[in-house]
Amino acid sequence: MRTDRRDNPTWGSPHIQAELAKLGIEVSDSTVRKYRPRTRKPPSQNWRTFLKNHASDIVAIDFFVVPTVTFKLLYVFVVLVHDRRRIVHFNVTASPSAQWAGQQVVEAFPYNTAPGYLLRDRDRIYGTDFARRVSSMGIEQVVTAYRSPWQNVYALHCTSSVLFGRTSAGRRLSEKERNAKQSLGVCYSCKRDRPKAALRTIGLRGW
Repeated sequence: MRTDRRDNPTWGSPHIQAELAKLGIEVSDSTVRKYRPRTRKPPSQNWRTFLKNHASDIVAIDFFVVPTVTFKLLYVFVVLVHDRRRIVHFNVTASPSAQWAGQQVVEAFPYNTAPGYLLRDRDRIYGTDFARRVSSMGIEQVVTAYRSPWQNVYALHCTSSVLFGRTSAGRRLSEKERNAKQSLGVCYSCKRDRPKAALRTIGLRGW
């Protein structure tokens, strides 16, 4: 049995059982499966290894909600490059949709600059229209596991810095999307142009 398996690594249990029957050896299929040598597969990379190996080709996206001065809600979409943890695009809307989110990815990576992987959570906003648009750009979606926000930690830190950092804490945004986008743009520019000072301001050390 071991010899057959070693000489013919593509044979399955039924094939080995049939060959043994030709030699007059009657064994059950379960016996062959139990005693045949196992083929060792190379270990697969874990999540952290994947992020490290493909950091230069990964972008992370995320939605978060901010209140306005009239206590309405605006939705902010952020695109973050992993290798330098840099925000390359963001936009604000009062009515997010899969089509709108897909268009943001297109605007973030024009002229064949699309990354290889797009890291996102399992939010229902990323529907069929979004998947179709991203796929047409040659980007492979990498979806985090259920209840595992740490798998998209850079995007999580980015949104947390806006929601809870002193750069915007205690300050509600304008109801108009354009004005809200300008306010967030100032906040993001601070983090991009003076990252160390921004980290001290928002109390984060991880990104």
